[in-house]
Amino acid sequence: VGFNARSILQDRDGYLWFSCWTGLTRYDGERFESFSREDGIVGDGNLAIFQARNGDLWFENHNGATRYDGERFRAFSVEDGLSHGNVYGIGEDREGNIWIGTDVGIVNRFDGEVLQTLTEGDGLTGDSVHSILQADNGDIWIGTLGGAIRYRRPPDHPPPITIEAVIGDQRYDGASEV
Repeated sequence: VGFNARSILQDRDGYLWFSCWTGLTRYDGERFESFSREDGIVGDGNLAIFQARNGDLWFENHNGATRYDGERFRAFSVEDGLSHGNVYGIGEDREGNIWIGTDVGIVNRFDGEVLQTLTEGDGLTGDSVHSILQADNGDIWIGTLGGAIRYRRPPDHPPPITIEAVIGDQRYDGASEV
C-alpha cells in the first residue's frame, strides 16, 4: 500500500479506514478507495479515527474534524463554528454528544446540531487536548499535555425543591394536607 497511514480503524461493517496525510482511504477487503477535500473531508493531515456508538466515523485533522455517516462526509472547521482547527482528541458521552478537543486547550461539544465551546472559564487549563472519555459516574475526563482534567457538567435545571411544611394561619405538614 503506497500511502502514509497515521491511524487505522476497522468499522462495524468490516471496512478498514486509514487516516493519511493526503486524505482518507477505505479498504473493503478487495480494493482501496481514497477520499479527499473534493469528497467533503475538512482537509489533509488526518490523524486519529473514532467511531461513535451510532456508527458515525470521526476523523481528527489539522484543519478541524470530519464526520462520515455512512453516506457522506461533513466537515467541521473554524468557519463552521469549531473553536480551533487543530483537532487532537475526539470522544463521546452517554447522550451521544461528540466532544472535540483542540491543540489550544478548547473543547467543543456537538449534540448533533450545535457546537458548544468550553474554555478556561469552564475549568479547562488551556493545554492541548489529546483524549476525552466519559467515566462510569458521568464525569468527562480530558487528557491534556499538562495532565488530566475532570469536567462535571452543570445540571440542565435547578435541583428539585421539597416543601416539607407550609405555615400560615396554622401549620400544614406534607403536600397532601395543603
